[in-house]
Amino acid sequence: MAVSAASAVAQQTPPSENQPADPLAELLAGRGGAKASGARLPSPTEAMDAYAAVESWIREWKEPENFETPAAAVRVSVFQHGRPVGEASEVVRAAGVDAPSALGLATARAKTSIRRELLPRGGVLGAEMMPELTADLTLSVELAGPFTPLSRNELLDPEIAVRPGLTGVAVRVGEFWAVEFPSQLMASGTAPAVRLAAMAATLLEDPALGVELLVDLQSERGVSFYRFDVVHLASVGPDGAPVFLTRGNRIVERSAVTTASLVRFAEGLIDHAEAIRIDGESRFGLMGTIHAARGIADPAVALPTQQSLVAYGLVRLAGAPQLPQQTRERARMLARGILSDLAHVDPGEIAPADDGVACAILWVALAGLDLADAPELRALQRTCESMLAAHAAAPSSKPRGTVAEAVLAWAVAERAARTGLDREFAESQLRALVRETPKGGLVGLMPWVGWAELALAGDGPVASAVYLREVRDAVWTYQLTLRDTGIEERDLQGGIVFTSGGLSLPTWNSARPIAFAATMLGDPRLTTREEMPGEVVRLIDAMRFLQQLAAGPAVAAFSRRPELVRGGIRAAVWDPHQPPEATALAMLAVAEFLGSLETREQAAPEGRSGPHPAPGGAAAERP
Repeated sequence: MAVSAASAVAQQTPPSENQPADPLAELLAGRGGAKASGARLPSPTEAMDAYAAVESWIREWKEPENFETPAAAVRVSVFQHGRPVGEASEVVRAAGVDAPSALGLATARAKTSIRRELLPRGGVLGAEMMPELTADLTLSVELAGPFTPLSRNELLDPEIAVRPGLTGVAVRVGEFWAVEFPSQLMASGTAPAVRLAAMAATLLEDPALGVELLVDLQSERGVSFYRFDVVHLASVGPDGAPVFLTRGNRIVERSAVTTASLVRFAEGLIDHAEAIRIDGESRFGLMGTIHAARGIADPAVALPTQQSLVAYGLVRLAGAPQLPQQTRERARMLARGILSDLAHVDPGEIAPADDGVACAILWVALAGLDLADAPELRALQRTCESMLAAHAAAPSSKPRGTVAEAVLAWAVAERAARTGLDREFAESQLRALVRETPKGGLVGLMPWVGWAELALAGDGPVASAVYLREVRDAVWTYQLTLRDTGIEERDLQGGIVFTSGGLSLPTWNSARPIAFAATMLGDPRLTTREEMPGEVVRLIDAMRFLQQLAAGPAVAAFSRRPELVRGGIRAAVWDPHQPPEATALAMLAVAEFLGSLETREQAAPEGRSGPHPAPGGAAAERP
């Protein structure tokens, strides 16, 4: 958003060899001027004090006062049940200006919006009502550290300087500023280069400049670009207590990952699937990808493949005895409901029969349910069976190493293991897929290829055991540890990166190899008793990351549809989109992990479990 000239005053002294090229940035960075000297990221205590001041000004509806802060810029945002009702940003004034503080100015501007939203007529007589009306508001305060000018290399590729969800950006043209905090950048989902150019174009009052290169805007138009880190506090704790947020969410500490927390995690995933099921007579099933901040689905209806994945995830959770019986039954009934919606095809809707991957997943999901009293599901099962039979009878072609091929190989292997049909085809198809896919690429085909291997192995030796263990070792090689992330970005701990590139960060796709690693934990052919402790530790880190991706109270508090987004898995810790398949893979990962823990704890030292261990009992709490 643009900030008026009153919010920041540029130095007028002509530049000299002894002066910084950008005096105001130097002030905001703490290298000049008495008042601005020492501009820095506020300490936790200073941030709490700033939040307390804002809270008193809003909750008690008091006039904002001067409040000194070392921050270079501030943002105050206010929400009512996820709906934004007031927000404002201010750049801290330069040295020597005697005026209200940036924190007070931002709060005053936010209060103007709050009053307009909560008292549409804005009458003077309504002022005494404001303390009561503001009691249920969610407050958010972001405090910026020093502004750091972007170098030429960073202007050519801002993504190397702007850490997703952690770094804000600022633009200056003369005495005018535009700032966008990390929360705004995450909500917009716009690339930093695009956003910076748009901010510059707004200040220059020329929309056409939004497509110009940043280096050209700097050299030809005199635009200055900056980045900054933030401290973020919001009232999303118990009873509205303020808590520190990282990328708009609370950190899930590794020590908090226990069997009980995993059960609550699974229950939240089920709740989310229930919330995104479309009501009405249309029977479209599930909504498409949810944008957590905006609370909308795009597309409006999920694809058959996405819906079938969620249904299968629910079927797997329905078999986890660690979950309360009522929760397991709810998961089972929701799975049947989604499958029934898929079986009922409305005009214009994509039919599962037109999506081979969806049919493959549905065949396995339906095999895990009792269909005696569900004639529409038996018809769907026959459709899926016909598709798999036709696939097995079709001429073979050279695999390309795609996820779709991996899913089909898994479904055909499951069908061969359960019915004995087309076993030779299942084995040859899987062998060809593994042979033609580089080991590094095979990680991206998990869990499907791994589950196919175990389905065909049955109770016998796993022919590819050595290969699968090597793939798992590769997965753990690219798992981020606290040493990799540091304290500040420990919300990424446990995630899996799929490349060694320096800019790669883990996303929901981590759930795919994690799900099969969880399966391997429960199988003595793939994880010896001596290897168990190390594997459990790595999987606890992995489960921590998946829980971090889930939309908790903080994410829901900033959403227009909190009931819709709560519990769903986001595409990344900085990306508010919630693809249905992300939630589905998290369901499968937690179901496999809980099942493997229980199977190994119940098994005798010499015993062995099947490829898909059936969860049972309550696993012991883990550190």
